[in-house]
Amino acid sequence: MTRFVCVHGHFYQPPRENPWLDAIDMQPSAAPYHDWNARIAAECYAPNTAARILDDQGRIQHVINNYAWMSFNVGPTLMRWLAQAEPVAYAGILAADKEGQARFGGHGPAIGQAYGHIIMPLATPRDRRTQVAWGVADFRHHFGRDPEGMWLPEAAVCTDSLEALAEYGVRYTILAPHQAARFRPLGEDAWQEAADVGIDTTVPYRVNLPSGRQIAVFFYNGSVSQSIAFQGLLNSGEALAQALLGNVPADATTPLLAHVATDGETYGHHHRHGEMALAYALHHLHDTGLARITVYGEFLALCPPQHEVQIVEQSSWSCAHGVERWRSDCGCHTGGALGWNQAWRGPLRLALEWARTEVDAQWKKTAARVFANPWQARDAYIDIINDPSDATVKRFLTKYARDNQRWPALALLELQRQLMQSFTSCAWFFNDPSGIETIQVLRYAARMMQLAKQTLQLDLEEGFHEQLEQVVSNTGVTVAELYTEQVQPLTITLADICAHDALTALFIDTPPADVVYLHHVTRQKQQRWTIDQVQVVIGVSDVTSLLTGEQAQFVYGVVLMGEQVLAGGVRPEPNRYQRLLNNIVDAIKNHDQDAMLQAMHSELGRFDYSLRSIFRDEQRTILTSMLHSVVDSVAQQYHQMYTQHANLMRFLQQMNLPLPPELQMPAAMAVHADIRAALRQIPIDTAQLRQVLQAATQSGVILDKSVLAYEYTQTLHQLAAQLVTTPCHPELIRTMIDLVEVAQGIDVDMWMVQNNYNVVWQRDYDLMCRSATQGNVESTTWVAEFRKLGSQLNMAIVATE
Repeated sequence: MTRFVCVHGHFYQPPRENPWLDAIDMQPSAAPYHDWNARIAAECYAPNTAARILDDQGRIQHVINNYAWMSFNVGPTLMRWLAQAEPVAYAGILAADKEGQARFGGHGPAIGQAYGHIIMPLATPRDRRTQVAWGVADFRHHFGRDPEGMWLPEAAVCTDSLEALAEYGVRYTILAPHQAARFRPLGEDAWQEAADVGIDTTVPYRVNLPSGRQIAVFFYNGSVSQSIAFQGLLNSGEALAQALLGNVPADATTPLLAHVATDGETYGHHHRHGEMALAYALHHLHDTGLARITVYGEFLALCPPQHEVQIVEQSSWSCAHGVERWRSDCGCHTGGALGWNQAWRGPLRLALEWARTEVDAQWKKTAARVFANPWQARDAYIDIINDPSDATVKRFLTKYARDNQRWPALALLELQRQLMQSFTSCAWFFNDPSGIETIQVLRYAARMMQLAKQTLQLDLEEGFHEQLEQVVSNTGVTVAELYTEQVQPLTITLADICAHDALTALFIDTPPADVVYLHHVTRQKQQRWTIDQVQVVIGVSDVTSLLTGEQAQFVYGVVLMGEQVLAGGVRPEPNRYQRLLNNIVDAIKNHDQDAMLQAMHSELGRFDYSLRSIFRDEQRTILTSMLHSVVDSVAQQYHQMYTQHANLMRFLQQMNLPLPPELQMPAAMAVHADIRAALRQIPIDTAQLRQVLQAATQSGVILDKSVLAYEYTQTLHQLAAQLVTTPCHPELIRTMIDLVEVAQGIDVDMWMVQNNYNVVWQRDYDLMCRSATQGNVESTTWVAEFRKLGSQLNMAIVATE
């Protein structure tokens, strides 16, 4: 076979973590999901671990892990999030790399990425080196091997960036065809200009670097990649398969590679069901023998470069003007109102470069007193980012620091991480600095400046604010104003962590020693009282940042009045606790709320904390809890109304008259509550569920299908997970059959159910069939029921016999 095909997906999301909490805040624009990472994981990252290939009747014939058949990189910050928040998808990606190594001659489909998605040609030499060092180490952390190749953010390249890759043993990278400047056969002197004759994208090229090192470059097929990303090629798996063959003739006498590169999110997020088109195309090419599916590492081993190439310096795949998109008003943008421009890009970069310059000199002096080699320590800090456990920190400090003190050693390194993250490319990519991507970068800068003030005694806020006044958005608002309104109020201190823990402990049962958003909080002392409807809690807590080693002890007091009025104060002088305790005890004895509050204000000052101070996810949990009794009370009233007027509602339905809203709304709420109750029974009473639905139909109650779909989906997911662990449970399969029948006409998400069904199909079905043919009655029943469920789930199991 001389015709090879490779599809590369660059899977990446702008980092969204709160720099102080290392967690993503709730993003309402991503609803119904918690945040955009979660939404895109559901639409793309997870579906590509289990892409469907349909038969000619539209039934699911195969479930394929696309990652095992393509070349891919996952941005390190995204990969870290997947490991924490989407363990099933994360495991699927790791498994794909193992599967791919077996398929592609020991060459894994996964490649690395420079860590923080900064534009490498615009970075300092030190930052370029660290970004590659972190990218390699992070890849090794997840995949257990070194990366053969590495994706450069935005494919932005310069010779120094290639030198950094080669220094760390990276063998190849992937660029756009317009990034080739000139080429020549190895051993020849004359260069050919790529602008004149084009670049042959079917072969790899060698870049000879000034250091004497070498690195290979693959230039992807630009026109086909564009068609996949922007021109609807994913509407047809067959059309995609034909297009992937690209410019490689079937009768080629030497191995040639047809390959494309796009954002990985193209397959499922940007184009719904794009992962299915990709799965079909790759397997069609493989099964028909039209091409051999490969990855870059395997093809490079089979066909080493026969040509040398020189790159277009400071070029990228997403800017026609090189790398100007990330520092000037070059004309590249993502839309916006008529007359908008990107003149803000230059001043924004200058503001952040000003901050970096201010930090650098003082950081080097301070870090030299803490580390034998500060830059070497920074390059190794990725180990702590990935695993801030005591054991890892101890090994790190023993190897790199002059003593074993976490503070300020780790804080100095975290400062550097936040500083590099503040140059994340996404801040400049879009049409206006008021977007969430630029705000995110400013949050990194704010965290960096907080650490600079603590460790370097360097106060940059005023100067940075002056710089941001020169950055004007298209709405006329300066970025300094955006920074003041949207970033500075989100700054978090250890006192805020203490307050969050103390306030949430009134509602959520947490242990006295717990990890709270990468902070270890230990309540050393705590006392609680109740006066009438008022709850009072005081205590002393130790708070330690796991990443920086910063620690402090606080005395705190919290007051909850009724169900909603929550307030508290925190002071860093724990010696106030005993005096506060004595005064509170006296007030309690005298049943004197005013004296109690006066004692707290005297020792803790003004109450700066309230329910609004609790971090968003816990805040939502607490508010839901507060509303629970209210919701239950309202639901009971709705049930009474529904029962009381059921005969009237059935009569109206028989007369073909619509229910008035005053009856429709409470009846629908009551029925939804009954459905939730039925689905939560163990085992699920599908007969009762049918009765509830039948009564609602007879009464003319219109139900919210989106709510029903959510409830059915959650329940079926739970049952399908049980099916994997207990596949021979006949009642479980019958319950699933009944529930799927009940859910007909509702847009239930069967994706995970089908995945788990497929696991049992591939693992257990043949064994059960053999048992059935031997006369086992239970196995015979199981096979029949399992096939019926498969038919309901649109699985092609009914076509296998």
